Amino acid sequence: METRQRALKPRICDQSVCQKGCGLLLSGHSMDTTKKHSCVEPLRAVKRALEERGAGLEHASRMARLRWNRAEQSLVAQVATLQNEAQLAALTYQQRLQRYLLHISSIVEQITGYCKNQSDSSTAADMQSHTSDHSTLKQLQVSRPF
Repeated sequence: METRQRALKPRICDQSVCQKGCGLLLSGHSMDTTKKHSCVEPLRAVKRALEERGAGLEHASRMARLRWNRAEQSLVAQVATLQNEAQLAALTYQQRLQRYLLHISSIVEQITGYCKNQSDSSTAADMQSHTSDHSTLKQLQVSRPF
């Protein structure tokens, strides 16, 4: 059982954690010199590394923000262009529709005028034919007394 527990436990024979407070892993040869170990220098090194990493992340964040702003400005410009094109197309189609409506109105007026002239002329012709028929009958009646 002891061998099994030893196998499950991680082997830290070559390393140990500094007990003075820095918490850094000390290698086997530095364990002998733990009395000479100064926590200040390793902590400064860790601090410098973290500051460098933070500065790198801040720079990457700034660059990503700039890329995002440029992409956003490009998209806003594209949307504005599309809106202008849509407005221009709408005005063009509105003008075409007005022309078509005027053309249709003109055709309707022509047809109405033609139909009116036809009905007027047919009415006048009918009246004339009725009048001439009536006068012919009168003439016949006058010339042939019953």
